[in-house]
Amino acid sequence: MAKSKSLSVLLPTVILLLVVNVASFVSQIILRPVFGSVGSSLHHYNGIFCVAFVTCLLTLIGRLSSVHRLTDSLTAVSLVLVLFPIHMRFVFINTARLGPILGPIITQMTLTWPCIFVLSHNISNHVSKWLTSSIRRMWTGPAFIALTIATVLTTIFRVSEQRFFVPYLEPYVGIYWSRFTLLVYLGLVLQSVKILRTRKSLSLVLCIVLIGFVVLMQRDVQQGIGFAQLPLPPEYTYLDRKESVTGILSVIENSEKGYRVLKCDHSLLGGLWNGLKRKELLAQGITVELEERSIDEAETVYSAFVLQEAVRLVRRQKEPERVLLMYVLSFSTDSSGLGVGISAKSFVKFGLDVTAVEIDPVVHQFAEKYFGLPKISAVYQDGRSFIQEQDRKWDFIVHDVFTGGSVPPHLFTSQMWNSCKQALMDDGVIVVVLFFLNH
Repeated sequence: MAKSKSLSVLLPTVILLLVVNVASFVSQIILRPVFGSVGSSLHHYNGIFCVAFVTCLLTLIGRLSSVHRLTDSLTAVSLVLVLFPIHMRFVFINTARLGPILGPIITQMTLTWPCIFVLSHNISNHVSKWLTSSIRRMWTGPAFIALTIATVLTTIFRVSEQRFFVPYLEPYVGIYWSRFTLLVYLGLVLQSVKILRTRKSLSLVLCIVLIGFVVLMQRDVQQGIGFAQLPLPPEYTYLDRKESVTGILSVIENSEKGYRVLKCDHSLLGGLWNGLKRKELLAQGITVELEERSIDEAETVYSAFVLQEAVRLVRRQKEPERVLLMYVLSFSTDSSGLGVGISAKSFVKFGLDVTAVEIDPVVHQFAEKYFGLPKISAVYQDGRSFIQEQDRKWDFIVHDVFTGGSVPPHLFTSQMWNSCKQALMDDGVIVVVLFFLNH
């Protein structure tokens, strides 16, 4: 009887731990389009550790004893998760002034930190039942216990992200659910636990459930764009926006400067000076197929993509026929690979058979629709597994895995180079894009 009662008390706390763990990871994905992946994760776990430590310490010494009901805790976390897709619009208004370092910290004060506070308080409440009054009056004992709880929680969250959420959850965000609907679902799960635990305050539970369904009915939330699509300056226009497996993809055009770009979350994948080319063609009196020509003949905003075709100048025994374009090759990076297809278009113009390995089909779709990418062979697969499975040989391989801040080291291993060598013709050539900082 005692064991069943103890289990009934601990089980909701375990569920709360799981829900807050997932919400912590999803919160970083939500902040990426605004602050970038580096800024969103830079101090994320430092904040979790500090909030957990302070909360546990104050609870263990009796300063937070008035906050003790688990059902109220479940309701509080549910409200935070369900309402965040609505109120984050107001939180994000000042993101430009806050910057990529302070911005994520302040934003997490309204999402992850309250959840960590509730979770840490409940855990330390269970622990405090085993402490004597003499231990509570001392600072060293509660401080050591609080430090232990905070360290364990932070470690659980870190390991869960790398071992479970990145490989098994993130690839399906944007396919089966958006990053915002996932938060609402987590909030509704906690309300289900509360209903099973107690029949009290059913009116409040039904109210939160109703709010959750209202939020879920919002079209922007369903598409993963959310209420974070803040108004752009008048010279900018959203041509398209969609959430996919690598993040929120946006096609934005600047009518004043005359360019169009493709973004994935906070990373700029590529773009064209199509507006400038359009003005140039109009000045020449050309109006036939103006839009098509302005895109097809426009200069790229990244000249490095065009320079990749210099690989054709390498002297070889025969003319090249096939080229393999490999860009960002796994979900562990923060941007997409094919980009707007500048390199692909360059190789196609010279009659090469182009195969592009791209993890995100929406990137390919947007490149064709808005940047004039011709029909090429596209494979939506992780590049490492693709190149290891293929028996085909390529004349050229373009290995470009720059992710907007660095290159992922696991894609520069000897195993990766051996796989690329086996996929090349005997006199084939590989193009490698490197990035480094000269401190």
